[in-house]
Order: sequence, then C-alpha cells, then structure tokens
Amino acid sequence: MTRFTQIALFALVALSALFSVVRADEEVQIDGKTVKVFDSGVGDQDYAKGAGESHDSFKFLAGKTNHRMAINRVKHYTVKPDATDKFWKDNIKITWYASNDLKAPACGDGTWDPENSSHIGATSVGWTNGPKCGEFVRLCNSKVSRCVHVRIVDQCAGCNDDHVDLTKSAFQKLATTGSLEEGITTHLKMYRSEVPDLWDKALFGPVKLRN
Repeated sequence: MTRFTQIALFALVALSALFSVVRADEEVQIDGKTVKVFDSGVGDQDYAKGAGESHDSFKFLAGKTNHRMAINRVKHYTVKPDATDKFWKDNIKITWYASNDLKAPACGDGTWDPENSSHIGATSVGWTNGPKCGEFVRLCNSKVSRCVHVRIVDQCAGCNDDHVDLTKSAFQKLATTGSLEEGITTHLKMYRSEVPDLWDKALFGPVKLRN
C-alpha cells in the first residue's frame, strides 16, 4: 500500500467517523429565539476523553441541509457570565453525583439518562425562588475565573437552598482545585441564563421535559 493510499484511507475512515457522530439537526423556537438542536453523542468531550487541562472540544453541527456540515471549536466553560445573564444568587455550594445516580432524572422525558459528561444539575424541591426543572443557570467560580452553563433537570433529596448537585464534568470545571476529590466547592455565583443558541442534547438533554 502506497503512502498516498494510506493517507486517503485514513481520511475516509475519519470522515466516516464524523458522519457517525453527527445526528440529524433541527431548529426550534424557544422564547422567541431560534435554537439549533443537535446531538454530539459525546457532551463534554474534555471529560469524556479524559483530556485533563485541554478545555476545547469539537461539536459537530449539521448545516442547513443534511449534506452540509461544519465543525465548530467551542469551549464548555467561559471566563465570565454572558452579557444576557442576570445575577441570581451568591454563596452557592456545588457538589457532584454520578453514573447510576444520574439515571431517570426527576423531570426527564423518560427516554434519556444524563451521563457524567452532561452539564446538568439537581436542586432541592423546596428551594424558595430557586431554579426550576428545565431552567438554565450559569454557575461561576471567581477563584478560577470559570463559568459553566448548566440545565436543572433533577431533584436532590439531600440538598438545601443555595446548593446545586452537578455532574462530574461540570463540577470539575468549577472546582477550585480542578479535581473531583474536592467534593464540595462553595462561594459560587449563580446567574439566570438563557437557553443556548446551540443545544447539544448530549449536554443538556431533550428540549421537551416531563411536565
């Protein structure tokens, strides 16, 4: 096999893998905003691949037709709140839960289970003026200049007010030490946040949740 043939074969395999990752996209209107919904099949690729300090991920987005595609390099955290975010609460505590405990979230649609690489959270049912199922929040840790966009999809029986239980991937990005061993991180700020322009179902779950 010549070197050219080897390169061509490698490119063909890579292209096939790309097509296998991409799911059919759709555009939906949410609160007057056009949102592109897709399924990367991966979620937070940093965590899924154990990429450590490499915080960039590839999300695979279909174009306007099924035959046009674009690959956008994005980050699963920001260094500050979005311009449209609205301050909600400070002194927020975060913890993490994982794997089997993530299954069948309280306000899921019955067909989807979050993964450790999803960016979802659970809160207390009785949190007065706290986030409700389906809402997006942005949690920010000023000590490490990081904010993560999270969707609340579950209930946390052991949580009190001002406490958000996160997936491993979301928690690790916000932990002051960057480690899951930290267990609990405090003094975060929480912002009311809009739905994302690019909605990855692997990160945030299906658009429609159980009522």
